[in-house]
Amino acid sequence: MRRRQPALVLLLVLCVLAVACAPGALWPATATPSALTDPGPTPLATSTPAAAVAATPTPAPTLTPTPAPTLATPMPTLTPEPPASPTAEPEVEAWLSPDDVQVFPWPLFEGDHISIDVSPDLTGLVPVDRLDETEVAVTIDGQGPFATTLQPHGLDGAPQARFYWIAELPETSLNGSVVQDGGTTATLTVTVTLPDGIDPPAVGGDDTGPETLVLTLLVGPTEAMPPPEPAARWAVTETVGLRLHYLTGSAAERDLAMLVEASEAAYEAITARLGDTDEVVDIYLLDRVIGQGGYASARWVAISYPDRSYAPVEMVTVLRHELVHRLDGAIGCTRAPSLVREGLAVYLAEGHYRPEPLRAKAAALLDTPHYIPLEELVVDFYLHQHEVAYLQAAVVIQYIVESMGWDALVTFCEATLDVGGADAVRWEAALNALDIESSAALETRVLAWLEETGDPPDAEAYDPLLLELELRLMDAMRGYQLAYDPPAHFLQGILFSPAEGARQDIVADFVRRPRDPVPIGFELVLAMGQEAVRRAHVPLLALVVEDLEVALAEGPAASQLVWDAIEIAGEALSQNWEPSRLLLMSPVPQTAEALQEQRSYLVYAVDRLSWPDLSLMSALRVHGDWELRHISTVPSAIR
Repeated sequence: MRRRQPALVLLLVLCVLAVACAPGALWPATATPSALTDPGPTPLATSTPAAAVAATPTPAPTLTPTPAPTLATPMPTLTPEPPASPTAEPEVEAWLSPDDVQVFPWPLFEGDHISIDVSPDLTGLVPVDRLDETEVAVTIDGQGPFATTLQPHGLDGAPQARFYWIAELPETSLNGSVVQDGGTTATLTVTVTLPDGIDPPAVGGDDTGPETLVLTLLVGPTEAMPPPEPAARWAVTETVGLRLHYLTGSAAERDLAMLVEASEAAYEAITARLGDTDEVVDIYLLDRVIGQGGYASARWVAISYPDRSYAPVEMVTVLRHELVHRLDGAIGCTRAPSLVREGLAVYLAEGHYRPEPLRAKAAALLDTPHYIPLEELVVDFYLHQHEVAYLQAAVVIQYIVESMGWDALVTFCEATLDVGGADAVRWEAALNALDIESSAALETRVLAWLEETGDPPDAEAYDPLLLELELRLMDAMRGYQLAYDPPAHFLQGILFSPAEGARQDIVADFVRRPRDPVPIGFELVLAMGQEAVRRAHVPLLALVVEDLEVALAEGPAASQLVWDAIEIAGEALSQNWEPSRLLLMSPVPQTAEALQEQRSYLVYAVDRLSWPDLSLMSALRVHGDWELRHISTVPSAIR
């Protein structure tokens, strides 16, 4: 199973039809089926917070859970599970399944602009050089058919048919079929037609031909949409060199003065290195985590800024990183290999997600099994372990600048401007421009430089255990996204253009996220782990990572931290509070046994009745139940 569509998919019906298809990309709801238009430049696979620019199916990140910590397993009163696949099974074996279809946004509400990603696994059925002849057509509640062919949209090169904002769901009674909780249903039909001369396996006997999948989707009523989405609209403010676009009623609007100041500082720092630009840079502040927290194109920068931010971003760092992607053309880097562009962004931001000693951290990486040979790293850069790849890329750039000078980096980048082909080809051209004979030769120099000294020379060595735990935390974060929020995953979701979303007055894909106790609980514990990384609190980080891995592998009821967070979230939601941050009360437990004894937390929460006002509460276990007590109002988010 390659995808897990959330539980609102109620029914699967399999039949066989033939449908013609045509090319496509972005399709406004008002467009005709024959007039697909381009949404703008393909986003860069930005380094930091936002990693990849693809929504292609990919195996879940490999987690290596350690044995379960000795936690006293709570006696659950509910047994939450990850969103389930459709319960109805196909009548016959088929090569197109619900796991091959992703619907955005999710969950669905009336009035949504629907996007669809179809990623059939045709391995062994269609030759690689003929995949682009495979036609995919979709209809949604009678709208369409909309058609395109498979293309390698994702960074892993997997073929997909992607339909952006192709249809708008009516705001009342769709098919007239009323289901649970006052919702309605929508019917999505997906048909895949293979190239001429290729016969698919028989379906139900002798029948061969195009395959069609029919999914029945639950659509919630508009009035059930949680805040801040119902009141969210795109707004903009302008400062020196920048336009900040934000959603009304969101954390970004509440903290706008602080964000303007942070943006100005980041812009000043990056233009000081890359040069001023006459163009105004557009920054879009999103009210949900996407990828690792940010992404960019040649025209705009997108940054995640929700209150419950389980991604490890610090605002100035991520802004610097994404602004580098927006402005690195000034030194000729627009066609440089991904390793170079991402490494430059991390280097100039002075850290990947937050300020950090890159050289010392990379030296610590050499004491782990995670180091990636440079010759391998440059190929399929985004498919390697994310944090390792970005760290290694950054120190390659740091080595070139500090050992050979800034002009050498400019030469390195400019050598790729007129070179076609894959990253590896342009990488060789860049090496030749610096008279470096091979990747191995550069790697030998970088490794020797890493082993010479710290960063700076008198810096303490970076703790390899802290690094190892951070990598496991980030893999757990992506594991959570795959299981509970696929649209957020940097390969599973779609990195929508916020500029086009603002033009069409679409907000759902930039604000909607899981808001039930189970995913909220996971996100609160992930955010606790990010705080432990920032503070270099290894014992707490070890507890968090082990608990998350157990919860992902065995279910949240097998954990303690995640289960506590889920129960606290449920109690808060019942009182119209949405938790955004969970902290263990002092002293912070050093062991699982100490954690079991403490069972008390501080909770930051947003008032659902006066969004986005924040309050600080305590959460205490009283006679087996969680009791929330209000402590104070918080004027703005703590970042």
